[in-house]
Amino acid sequence: LEQAANIFVKLGVAKYQWVKNEEEGPDAIEEIGFIHFTDLDLVEVFFEFYQYYYFKGGKTEMLKTDDRVMQVTNILIDLGRGQTPDRNGAVALEFASIAEHYKEVTGLTLNIDVFSLLETKGLFVKRQSLDKGVVVSFEFKEFERSARVWRVLREVERWNEKGSVDPNEPVAEPTKQKKSGGCECPSCHQPQTEGAKFCSECGAKMQLAA
Repeated sequence: LEQAANIFVKLGVAKYQWVKNEEEGPDAIEEIGFIHFTDLDLVEVFFEFYQYYYFKGGKTEMLKTDDRVMQVTNILIDLGRGQTPDRNGAVALEFASIAEHYKEVTGLTLNIDVFSLLETKGLFVKRQSLDKGVVVSFEFKEFERSARVWRVLREVERWNEKGSVDPNEPVAEPTKQKKSGGCECPSCHQPQTEGAKFCSECGAKMQLAA
């Protein structure tokens, strides 16, 4: 329970109150006496999400984070924040602005197939071709909720890897994969090792130089 609580302290939505054991006298070492949550809603949402997919057969992939999905979701949230949603809670953004922001963050070209990855995580976008170009709309609150849940889930993954949670460590963020001097996958545009025959991300066949 303490390790789980450490995650929420680390994310800044809870804090410990340290106290001394009165029975041990004034020289007693301080220990955790109370935990105060500043965002209990996130705790409830996360555990509802986790128990739903943990006990739902064939949905274990929903309990794994994906760097690309987290990156594009965070970008959509950043660009959508401040936009006026429609009556269904959806905001609309130009695909060109999303692609530009994505390239600034990752150094990679945004492939429209990335939105298919969002669908595997239960998030859906609507694309429309208008006179001014392609417009992407999505339900802002649902994307924001998922992004918050994934931040907790990423810390759970790190907990499983390390065996403990250090609340003083930096929060685990999506890995930013900058384009290198090597080649990239023609399908998902992820950077690849020079000479690779198949993409390490999506499995597509690489186009090797003659």
